[in-house]
Amino acid sequence: MNIVSGWAGGVWTKLLSEILEKGRRVSPRGLTNIELTGVPLEIIDARNNLFVNEPRRLFYRFAIAEWLWIWYGYEDVATIARYNRHIAQFSDDGLIFNGSYGPRIKRRWSEVLTLLRADRDSRQAVIPIFGQTHSYHSKDVPCTLSLQLLVRDDQLNMVVIMRSSDIWLGLPYDIFNFTMLLNIAAAQLHLKIGWLKMFLGSSHLYEKNIDAARDAVNASTVNLRSPKLTGPPTEILDRLLVTGEPTTLLDPPWTHYADVLLSKTNAEALVVLQALSDAQRCSICGSSGFAPAIGTRASGETYDGCDFCTGKA
Repeated sequence: MNIVSGWAGGVWTKLLSEILEKGRRVSPRGLTNIELTGVPLEIIDARNNLFVNEPRRLFYRFAIAEWLWIWYGYEDVATIARYNRHIAQFSDDGLIFNGSYGPRIKRRWSEVLTLLRADRDSRQAVIPIFGQTHSYHSKDVPCTLSLQLLVRDDQLNMVVIMRSSDIWLGLPYDIFNFTMLLNIAAAQLHLKIGWLKMFLGSSHLYEKNIDAARDAVNASTVNLRSPKLTGPPTEILDRLLVTGEPTTLLDPPWTHYADVLLSKTNAEALVVLQALSDAQRCSICGSSGFAPAIGTRASGETYDGCDFCTGKA
């Protein structure tokens, strides 16, 4: 089994269907779920990294906040709990998260970029997340083992290894976080953005989410495409993330992400992200968010379209 699609929503719905059909029942920590093991998945175009699916009501304000919280290297509960109060339950002391990705990523970020600048084909640009010193008794054991940046075919790609992946609660946000980190790295290395490949030791769906998951696989899923960044997020956005104080000193797309953080409702946040995605609408078929591609008409004539109208999505 290899789950492949041109966009995050395609991968997510395909894997969700596989788990519902073939998942085996297990109960780690006494929590019943259905599970597939050793799952490889691939998003061919990592800019197609968010989606809309009504039964799975993603929190878009939290998605943007968590990505930025990770990028700026935070591990505190207070900052991210502003955007999702339920997340505090996974902290051991109510102050920090022991499994936070941000400090681990920031510690190695410059090093791996320097490595790739010196050796474009390097296989060593790896950022470990799960360390040997991490306590197995913590409420926040990292689900991700490592991230790898890999330059192939003149584009920057990412390989992510995860020990555990909750397809309902975690995977959509993980995909967004990893691909936005890839987007930043590609900007800093002046490379195109390529694919995201993930290997999931356990891909699972908790019993309490099964009915909603069945609704989700039968519902419409709409792609949201992220713009190619020109560099890392600014310090102004960092201050906004932490303080919640409005600012007008940002250029697109940072002003869009600021508007999402300042949104009062999830619907308001989604409107901003849809506008950002719609700015990249295909001139041939009108689909929003899919990558440019070459299509072929029945006559044999080629034309510029997108991954959707050329059938690659």
